[in-house]
Amino acid sequence: MILGLYSLLVITVMLMIGIEAAGYSMAVWKLRQVCSETLNQMKIENGMNSRIEAGFEDLLEDYGLQGFSFRLEGTPCCVQRGDLLELEAESSYPLSCLRPLGTCWEVPLRIKVRGLAQTFIRGG
Repeated sequence: MILGLYSLLVITVMLMIGIEAAGYSMAVWKLRQVCSETLNQMKIENGMNSRIEAGFEDLLEDYGLQGFSFRLEGTPCCVQRGDLLELEAESSYPLSCLRPLGTCWEVPLRIKVRGLAQTFIRGG
């Protein structure tokens, strides 16, 4: 009987870890989508500006990631057509599945996307 209860505990913890892994992978997928959309805007504007950052925050809310606090870094505005644009979003994902055992871990949630600027800026 004791062996059955311990087996049930182990199976339950493994199931909770599996659910957390699925939640983490879904958060990574959503963040990649948000970063991809933001990078597309950066390509048109030739870099990051405050309007694009506000759009990033709005997209986070639309995708259900407003509970995370992201550190966002992007290539500043006014690069020339064909130059490399980078966008990096970083946060941490708390694993709550081990909380009943008195442990709380956080896994880094980091996405970095790259693309090329599309608009030619003429010299004045």
